Amino acid sequence: CGYFAPDIVIAPECDVYKGRLHLCTREWNPICATNGQTYSNPCVFCSEKIDFDGKFDFVRYGEC
Repeated sequence: CGYFAPDIVIAPECDVYKGRLHLCTREWNPICATNGQTYSNPCVFCSEKIDFDGKFDFVRYGEC
């Protein structure tokens, strides 16, 4: 018998983007948010979340 631990998914730390909103690369590392939008990467997700005063949250990595 073994214990299976599900993968733990940690939301991006948006505080690191506060001083550089929208200065993002074009990398494709999609994030699905609670507003149903897919953001192309953590920088874009966090920039938009900060701009909209946190009105949506992280759901998972991957497209919605």
